[in-house]
Amino acid sequence: MLLDALGQTAGLTTCKLEAVPDSTEGTNLDALWITDDGVTTLCEVKLSEAEFGTAKDDLEHNDKLASIYLPILTGHVDSTLLKAPEFFEAYQILRNVWHLCNLHKKQETGRLIFLLPKANTFLDKELARVLAMVTNPVIRASIFVFYIENVLESLIKDPSCPLDLRMHTKEMKVKYVI
Repeated sequence: MLLDALGQTAGLTTCKLEAVPDSTEGTNLDALWITDDGVTTLCEVKLSEAEFGTAKDDLEHNDKLASIYLPILTGHVDSTLLKAPEFFEAYQILRNVWHLCNLHKKQETGRLIFLLPKANTFLDKELARVLAMVTNPVIRASIFVFYIENVLESLIKDPSCPLDLRMHTKEMKVKYVI
C-alpha cells in the first residue's frame, strides 16, 4: 500500500532502514528497497526537520568531495554545485543524488524519492533549487518528490489498507502534518 502511495506498482523484495549502500562513502539512507522489477529505490524522509543537512567545508570533507563525490557526480550535476561551499551547503541532497548516480554507474536501475511535508516550503524550495541543477536528464527523471500529506491521505483512503494501519496513519497525520 505504501508502494502504491509512492507511485510504484511492483512488489517488494527487500527493504532496509538506515541502509548504508556504499561502505566507502559511508553515509546512510533513511530507507532503501528493491522491488521485484529489479528497481532499487533510495528514500530520504524529512518529517520534522527544518532543513536539509550540510557538511563542514574542512579538509576531511574536501578530500571526500574530491575522491568520492566528484568522480560520480561530474556530468550529472551542474559544476557550480561541485565545489565548496556550494556542495557542502547542499550536502544531504547531493549525497542522495550521488547514491542514485552510483547505482546507474553500476548499470542498476534506481530511483530516488524525497518524502517531505508540503507545508515546509523551505525544504521544498531548497530541494527544487538543487534538483534544477541535476543536468543529466536520465538521473533527473529518476528523482521524485512526494509529500507526506498526500502519502498519508492515500493510505487513509485505501480500502485495502488494514484498519490498524489506517489508524496509525491518522495518528501520524495528526503529529506530522500542519
